Amino acid sequence: MTRLLDPLRDEDPLPPSRVDIDQAVRIGRRRVRVRWSGAAVIVVVVAVLVPVLGLPGNGGSSVGPATQPELAIDYPEFDPMRRVVEVGDVRGVEPFSYTTARQWQRVNLQIGKSGFATLTVYAPGREATDAEGIMQPETGTPGQPVGGRASYWLSRGSNEVLAWQWAAGAWAFINLQSADDGSEPDRDTMRAIAQAVQVHDKAGEQVAMPFTVPLPAPYQLIGTTTQLRSAGDPFVRTGLLFATEDPADPDRQYSGVSVHVENGSKMAMHAGANQNVDGHPAMVADQEVIIFDAADDFAVDVEGTGEADLLPIARGVQLVPAPSDRSTWVTQPVS
Repeated sequence: MTRLLDPLRDEDPLPPSRVDIDQAVRIGRRRVRVRWSGAAVIVVVVAVLVPVLGLPGNGGSSVGPATQPELAIDYPEFDPMRRVVEVGDVRGVEPFSYTTARQWQRVNLQIGKSGFATLTVYAPGREATDAEGIMQPETGTPGQPVGGRASYWLSRGSNEVLAWQWAAGAWAFINLQSADDGSEPDRDTMRAIAQAVQVHDKAGEQVAMPFTVPLPAPYQLIGTTTQLRSAGDPFVRTGLLFATEDPADPDRQYSGVSVHVENGSKMAMHAGANQNVDGHPAMVADQEVIIFDAADDFAVDVEGTGEADLLPIARGVQLVPAPSDRSTWVTQPVS
């Protein structure tokens, strides 16, 4: 069992982590190439495509308390093709992936050398849930205010969660997991991250993709995933998520299809290639199809449940003429 939201690959090494990254809409598939909880997730952290995310340098300064202006919320959900969450500079904290959905948005963060955190921001009026069920922040231990609003500490399994309202009736949660050295989650770091979070208006930052794909029946677009890199890093893994319903719970398993494109050395190795598709080496399995060397050293990677016919979906992906040039990416990738 792996996840529909799968922005991470083992491209460039980071220290190993025990964190379960991007616990979101999940699907079954035959193979697991990304190593999750209990193993190493190898990924480089920094931003690409997301100017709304403020990324710190190695010597970033800590963020002190701040009060967000009162927001006039007039929309019931997020646009899955826009990113609305900004994480300002916090010493030792860097975003490394971003997932959009209509009812929530999620940013995964690296903490120090081997710690990780998940920031989940819910749309106004949405009930927050996790793998343990409904989250009731007011039943937790009161903490210091965040953005002028009350915050609460919750125990969820073995992890501690900081919850606060980023606007009236709209909750945000930070789940910080222990580093591999056994150190406990740092409440000061969690508070600093919370103080650095801003949720922008419904316009947000437009998501762009280096490809187009026909809408795979019977699904609808439910979100996007992007592995974040620095502006000068050419590595790309980004994609679209399709399912029959919008995921209300980031940690619940859903059936669906993910369509990603990726470049870099891992795809250049043609690992698992077992046939030729339209003149390109490809790996074709029941729950995953990868077409290598589709264009400009990019591969097309489609994953889904057994009910989906993945090969026609993969063959329908059309990369833009120069996918390495982000200025050519499109904001309406579903045709």
